[in-house]
Amino acid sequence: MASVKVKHATTYQFPPETVFAAITDVDLEPRWQPQVLRVWQEPAGPVTLGTRFGRERKIMGKVTVQLSKVVALEPNARVEMREQPGTDQPPFCVSYRLTPVGPDSTKLDFSLVIEGVPAIFASAVRHRLSGEVAGQFNLLGELLAAGAQ
Repeated sequence: MASVKVKHATTYQFPPETVFAAITDVDLEPRWQPQVLRVWQEPAGPVTLGTRFGRERKIMGKVTVQLSKVVALEPNARVEMREQPGTDQPPFCVSYRLTPVGPDSTKLDFSLVIEGVPAIFASAVRHRLSGEVAGQFNLLGELLAAGAQ
């Protein structure tokens, strides 16, 4: 088994507060992550340390449920989520780090680590996810530009 790591960085012409609000808005998530069919959050409201998320996601043509929990949080700067028991997918960790790079500009560094991927498929999974992630963050940029929040 292998770990698959995918990293992506992009800069948005919006302040960290705007970008953070968008990446933590469960209602907006399916609009910039086309593989996400449905998402829910417990408890409802602003994301806090310990917030739990459920995502019904299409992976390789199969609908699956992923459960995650916020394990690190710095409002407008960082959020990290880890997979929780009860899912049928390999364990994962997702991290977003926001850094102001100008008066109204934010660099977003994204990291995804998936554990337990069969070694023979690791390179193909990494390649596929890298393309999907780049597309997702392009969509997020379009939503931000359109004023979606």
